Amino acid sequence: MVTTAVKYHESPPDVARVNFEASAGRVLADADLRLLLSACSCDVRFELPVRMDSGELRLFHGFRTQHNSGRGPHLGALRFSPGISSGLMFALAQTLTWKAALAEVHFSGSMGGVICDPAELSIAEMERITRAYVARLQPLLGPFHDVLQPEAGASPQIAGWIQHAYAAHLHPIPSANRDEKEPVALACVVGKDSDSGGIADHEQTVARGVQVLLRRIAAERGKAPSELRVALHGSSDEGRATAAAVRELGCKWAEPCEPRQMEIEATEAALQAAADVLILAGSECAVHSGNVTKIVAPVIIEASDLPVTQVADMVLAQKGTAVIPSLVANAGAVIAAFLEWDANLRQVSVSGEEAGREVEARVLKVYDAVRGRAAERSQTLRAAAYDIALEREAAVERLRKP
Repeated sequence: MVTTAVKYHESPPDVARVNFEASAGRVLADADLRLLLSACSCDVRFELPVRMDSGELRLFHGFRTQHNSGRGPHLGALRFSPGISSGLMFALAQTLTWKAALAEVHFSGSMGGVICDPAELSIAEMERITRAYVARLQPLLGPFHDVLQPEAGASPQIAGWIQHAYAAHLHPIPSANRDEKEPVALACVVGKDSDSGGIADHEQTVARGVQVLLRRIAAERGKAPSELRVALHGSSDEGRATAAAVRELGCKWAEPCEPRQMEIEATEAALQAAADVLILAGSECAVHSGNVTKIVAPVIIEASDLPVTQVADMVLAQKGTAVIPSLVANAGAVIAAFLEWDANLRQVSVSGEEAGREVEARVLKVYDAVRGRAAERSQTLRAAAYDIALEREAAVERLRKP
C-alpha cells in the first residue's frame, strides 16, 4: 500500500492532525488534555539485520508507535511497505485510538511497520523479517501491552509467525515448554487462522460492518440493497473481502468499475462512477483536491483509514456528500480484534458467524450514535464521530491526568 503524494494538508499525518485539532477545539476546553491526547506514549525506530536467501545481510528500517494508552492495551497493524514513515505510523495509531473509543472497545491505538517491498521478497525472507521484528520489540509487545494485527489482505501465515516468535521468546531456554496455545501467546496477535485461535473468515467478518451500513443506507433511501449502485476503490488485497460482502448483499456494480474475478483497481474510474455509494478501501489520501470534484456519489463509505484529505472533505461537505468516516465504517476491525483477543485469553472459541453478528450490531450502534449527534448539532458525520471519540478518551484521561 503506497501513500499518495499530495500537497499541504493532504498527507496522512496532516489529515490526522487537522481532524484531531478541529475536534479538540470543539470538545476539549482543557489545554492539558489536548496536549496529552495529541502525544504518543512510545515511538521507536530501529534497524533489523536480516539474512537474505542469497546469503547477503541487509538492514531493514522498522517502526512502532503507540498512541495514548488510557483505554487499555495497544492494538495496531504491522505493515510491510516502501511507503512507511514515522509520521504515517503516528497518524494511523492515533486514528485507531479514536476508532476504539467510538466503538467502546478497550484498546488504545498503535501502528508499526518495516520499510520493504513484499513483492521483491521470498516467503522465507518475509518470515525472517517478521520474526526479527517481534524479537526486537518483545518487551513492548504482548496481550496486555501491544497486540499485533497483520494488515487487511495479509496472509494469516504472518500472524502465525508472530505467534510462534512471541511464544519462543516467552520461554527462551531451549528445553523449556514453548506452548503456542497458552493464552498469553495466543492473544499476542489477532487475525490468526481459525485453527490457531483466530476467527474463521476474519476479513469477511470485518467486512460485515460495511455490509450492514449498505443495508441501512438502502433502507434510509427506501430501496432494497439490490437496487444500490456501488463503486469500490482500492487494491485487490484491501478490497477483496469488501467486494465479496457487496456481492453477497446483491448490490449492483456501477459502471465501469465492476471488480471482475476479484481484481480491484485503485483507478480514477471507480472514484468518478455514477454510483449511489462509493466505498474507499485502499490507500490513505486516495481522495484529494485533485480528484474530489469528479466524485458524484452522494454517499461515501470509508472502509480504510484516512482515505479523504481535509481539503477534499471540505469540498464534499459543501456538495452535501454524506461521508461515513472510517471511525464508523471500519469499526469492525477493532471489534473483531477485541472478540478474538478476549476469546484467546478466556480460552474459548468464537465462530465467524457469532463474531459477524456482533460486528453488525455494534457498527450499527456506532452509526446511529454518530448520525444522531450529527443531526442534533448540524455537524458532518466525521465531526460527530471525532467529537464523541475524543470526549470518551478525555473522560478516561482526566482520571489519570498528572
